[in-house]
Amino acid sequence: MAPGFNKKQFAVGVGLNVFASGLARSPDGDAGGIVLANFEAAKARRLARDLAAILFGETYEFPQERKEIALDPAVLDRYTGKYEAEKMSFTVTREGDRLFVQATGQGKLQVYPYAENKFFLKVVDATVEFNPAGAKASEMVLNQAGRMAARRVE
Repeated sequence: MAPGFNKKQFAVGVGLNVFASGLARSPDGDAGGIVLANFEAAKARRLARDLAAILFGETYEFPQERKEIALDPAVLDRYTGKYEAEKMSFTVTREGDRLFVQATGQGKLQVYPYAENKFFLKVVDATVEFNPAGAKASEMVLNQAGRMAARRVE
């Protein structure tokens, strides 16, 4: 189960090598759940959240396979630059026809376009969306276990 839905929750998650597990109990909802995965990138957190949504009658989205599309490097150039969120900053760069995002203190990760201004990552369950405003995007939104908006600063 995942946090939220205005329910108290006791939870623990463990990751070891490539395995991931989570146990959660909601005394308010008189419910509990366990998610086990033998593949770290199996999107266990998302699965747990969606199962809790079903259990508590909340909205959820069916997983969708994202298909990578090709974008002109000139389109990618609109998104390059530096973006700042409340607790984190991001640097977006282009190498040929590929776009990369690097968060403060983390490695550079390639993002893959599935729409003109929407990208997904293959190493984690996350998406990045750029809000265009003229020649350069004014904002970048990271969706990874929540939404984080970052405004362009350079």
